[in-house]
Amino acid sequence: MAASAELVNLPHALTEMLVKQRADYERAVRAIRWGESPVWAVGSPQSLPAAETLRHGFEELLNRTVLVADADSFADSASTMLRPGSVVVIFPDARAPAHDLARLARKRGAQVLLAGGRPDSQATETAVPDAQAPLTLPLPAAGAAVEGGIGGACLQHAAAAQLALICARQMARPQARLERLESDWRDLPSHLDRLLSQLNDGVVALGRALESLSPVLLVGGGHYGPAVRRASAEVRQRTGRLAIGLEFADFGAGWVDVITAQSAVLVVCGSTGRAAKLSVDLAGSVKARGCPLFVLTGSNHYDLIRQGRLSLILP
Repeated sequence: MAASAELVNLPHALTEMLVKQRADYERAVRAIRWGESPVWAVGSPQSLPAAETLRHGFEELLNRTVLVADADSFADSASTMLRPGSVVVIFPDARAPAHDLARLARKRGAQVLLAGGRPDSQATETAVPDAQAPLTLPLPAAGAAVEGGIGGACLQHAAAAQLALICARQMARPQARLERLESDWRDLPSHLDRLLSQLNDGVVALGRALESLSPVLLVGGGHYGPAVRRASAEVRQRTGRLAIGLEFADFGAGWVDVITAQSAVLVVCGSTGRAAKLSVDLAGSVKARGCPLFVLTGSNHYDLIRQGRLSLILP
């Protein structure tokens, strides 16, 4: 499926996930004994950014740490890392041996949830008669055709975020912030539908501006970090271009000293919070090196928008 078709399909797929499948998420959260046990998020190299999204969600909404591990290192170290009652959330993809990891974790007494796999795969069967089978949350049927591509990546991130939000709703005290997030979450499919039509010309212009620049560094603040890492992987896979996804801290730890006028930096962040403040300083450092700066942020982040050679504005 072409990338453009995958994206056109996304609002419908998100509606199915956020509305029709919400009850499945709520049941899964209630079925797990969260307690004070460690929570692990495990993914393959392809799905690891979705595991990072879950970590950001738990830290922000529940003030609770999630330990992130790639599938290979988790399999090698599970016998020493896990203890009875641990919660393991596995983000499968077409290449990850999700059921092998699930069996390994359950042998150690862990509770296992498979999140965001294919609806037709063994790893995400929804009606398994085996009482020992892990809990499963498949991607929506509407997104089956995009699993493994851009659409599948977006849906996995949405699955991670929805899981974190529902955990917060069920385990945290009622608060106005969660009510606002719920409202924004319900509107996400319609916002995405509008974005796909409004940002098309800007995305085309950005692509043209980046054609002669290399490497392209995608730098994400806060919970945008996992998204830029997955986006950079998609760029490398689809175009063969040298694209690198970094969080703010990683960029400041050495990359800022090697960028040149032939490089490009795309800063992705929200318009509020600590990451928004850090992005302004980061932008200044990039421009001081003579490196072209591009921006993807919210419409209120004026201090960052005005520094970009080209800025894409989110609603």
